Amino acid sequence: MRRGYDNHMHAMVFNMEKKRVAHKIREMPRDGYAMIDAQKLMDVNDAASAMQLMLDAKIGSVSVMTHHGIDVDSTQFAYAAKDVWEVEAVVSKYNEISAPFMSANGATSLQQNILRRAHELLRPVGAIKKGINTVLNSITRMIGDRDDENDSLSPTLSLYFVRLAETLAAYVMLYEHIGSSQLLPITPKERREARQGVQLPRSTRTPDAR
Repeated sequence: MRRGYDNHMHAMVFNMEKKRVAHKIREMPRDGYAMIDAQKLMDVNDAASAMQLMLDAKIGSVSVMTHHGIDVDSTQFAYAAKDVWEVEAVVSKYNEISAPFMSANGATSLQQNILRRAHELLRPVGAIKKGINTVLNSITRMIGDRDDENDSLSPTLSLYFVRLAETLAAYVMLYEHIGSSQLLPITPKERREARQGVQLPRSTRTPDAR
């Protein structure tokens, strides 16, 4: 009698353990996906933080370029301009944010969290876009004021105009991609087309400024 009772108990324990293990196995993929999403969000936060640091530095450079009385032909302006137009690293970090958003399956909490983090970058991207536009307007006026094709500053102004116009196009794309809430990646083709669309003001006589 005792042996039958023990066998019955063992069978019950075995069945309970079997059900527990089966339940755990069914739950494992879900937990696995949660861990993957958590890792993706950590990667996005790292990319967004790195991008924020880059943007903050470039806002400082734009401030130098828009400072009242700054000499366009100065070393200080040149260093600031070079920092601003080096935009590839910023675009690369944005694409690191875009990739997990695009690969997420449907409207998920991961997508919502990525989008929320990306939207925090709109303000600095917009500030840089506005600052570059201000500098370009000033350079355009300076180019228009120079009728002498031998003016020593004309090639420098033309170079700044082209490079900063290309950079502005990149920040316009960044702002639109983030603002649209679709977080589409910025492709090399888009970047090439944006650069090809840049034209010097008609008043300049240095089309080879690139």
